[in-house]
Amino acid sequence: MTKAGSGKKLPLWITCAVWTFRILAGAVFIYSGFVKLIDLWGFIYKIEEYLSVWGFSVPRGVNLICALLLSTTEFVAGVMLLTGCYKRTSAWLLTLMMAVMLPLTAYIYIADPVSDCGCFGDAIILSNGATFLKNIVLTAMLLFLCRYNYRVKMHLFHPEVQWIPLVASCWFAIELGLTCYNVQPLIDFRQYPENSPLLSESTESSVEFIYTDGTETKSFTADNLPTDTVWKFVERIEPASTDTKGQFTVFDEDEDVTEDVILSEGQQFLLIIPELIRADVSYTYFINDLVRLCKKHNIDFIAIIATDPESIESWIDFSLADYPCYSADDTQLKELSRGNMSLVYLEDGIIRWKRTVSSFATNDIDKTEKEYGSRFPDHLVTDNGTRLVKMIRNYLLFLAGFALLQWIVIAISKQSKKKKKEENKTNKETNSPG
Repeated sequence: MTKAGSGKKLPLWITCAVWTFRILAGAVFIYSGFVKLIDLWGFIYKIEEYLSVWGFSVPRGVNLICALLLSTTEFVAGVMLLTGCYKRTSAWLLTLMMAVMLPLTAYIYIADPVSDCGCFGDAIILSNGATFLKNIVLTAMLLFLCRYNYRVKMHLFHPEVQWIPLVASCWFAIELGLTCYNVQPLIDFRQYPENSPLLSESTESSVEFIYTDGTETKSFTADNLPTDTVWKFVERIEPASTDTKGQFTVFDEDEDVTEDVILSEGQQFLLIIPELIRADVSYTYFINDLVRLCKKHNIDFIAIIATDPESIESWIDFSLADYPCYSADDTQLKELSRGNMSLVYLEDGIIRWKRTVSSFATNDIDKTEKEYGSRFPDHLVTDNGTRLVKMIRNYLLFLAGFALLQWIVIAISKQSKKKKKEENKTNKETNSPG
């Protein structure tokens, strides 16, 4: 039982409900903020999708700040709620957020202007109806916490020092978000993760050919068609339609050249530009130096740009591009790699790594060539999983270590006060008359 603010004990079921809602609601907001921070580019695209539906246009920099602040607020407020810090503030802040999100998701559910609200990024895609129901449940839990959360005094961090985990959580969230924005998401929830083939395998072998000999009907594949003239062709059955979202397609003007330009063998760099208007021309010198190095070591290099043939020609002339340039759908390019300009490195058609061009040290091509030679693409591979684990580990170790230190200090302080009280009592008894 926990004492209420009025001095009365709360019923046990309220205390249990408070802790249950703290954990559930806190975990949802922590996860929601975390996956948005992991893929800040995806959250920016979702914000821009909303704004375009409503006829607004906002500078990308403003959207970046909004995306970072919103995802950081979700994550940090979720941590504070779960750990019992800032009991009133965390509950009311998240309730105010839901006061905006609940009507918004109700509108999305009814009007269906976007396919999904993006509340969990690309990690979990919920239908608009499921999102609305989730927000109803979350709002109900938060309203309950607004009433009772501050009355359950149990917490992980003492109120006098709860600002320290607050600052640590903000630091972690901002560092995570900016790292993933400037390099690439440390967890890839999209269609083309690292160490996967860029192009899906052909399904030609699964095509069925139906033949009959007049009394019996059989199915054959392209590899074992009947040679006996008794068998007569009846029909061709294509494989069941699958999700085409992952079928990456490259065009040379109007011609599909995907299988010709995406190599299934050997090394290859792809320069990805999903929005040509946002491409930073200052990086063209670095790109051209990289192309020179690739040619020296027989590594293929192509650019894939989401634009029309005329704009591609303009890019070639303006950037002095000495490499082939093709076009593709902007959505597919944004799925493949984040950033205004990025590089994707393939080995035998397998995606080995991807990085934004801005994350490279653009002045060390000569140093790279001298140190690594033809192996230079390999030294750019980064273990994103290990990097993310280290960031999370350091954050959790700090919180756990600080909590432990805090309770040790509190225990020592209580013991010291108790000992001092006993000494005062002894002194009073010794000095009392008679």
